[in-house]
Amino acid sequence: MIGRAGRGHYGTVHVLIKQGGEDDGTTYAMKDQPAKTDAAETELRTLQDVTGVPYQNQLHYAFESNGQLSTVVEYSRYGTVGDRTRDRKFGVSVGVVRMCMAELLVAVLELYRAGYVHGGVHVENILVVSGGHIGLADYGKAESVDKGKNCRNHWD
Repeated sequence: MIGRAGRGHYGTVHVLIKQGGEDDGTTYAMKDQPAKTDAAETELRTLQDVTGVPYQNQLHYAFESNGQLSTVVEYSRYGTVGDRTRDRKFGVSVGVVRMCMAELLVAVLELYRAGYVHGGVHVENILVVSGGHIGLADYGKAESVDKGKNCRNHWD
């Protein structure tokens, strides 16, 4: 483990480098959160269901230990869209904003096609991944969608 990347409402995110195996030396992000919560179960189920879906953070490993659920996902060394917009050195052009918005729209649509509504899209949950593309993350508030039915609103 290299260190802590952040802390949110549901858990802590650490940066780690995998040792051994075919992905030896790969840098990952690992989110630790209490295992027996609705948010942890929802996040794990959603991550498993969106494997291979475009513009979603991809699950590589998951395990439970000492009452904690650990989900290991691709690491975003460029941080979040929120980090990038706060960084005055980075600068954000209109073209970059358009590309991010287009990719975010595709991400949300593809997530819906996979059977989910995210429930918590904001700049801290949109990762800047390799190639400058985005990756939607943090599925703890995701809702499963039955086509043709209304889904519960978190703000009711």
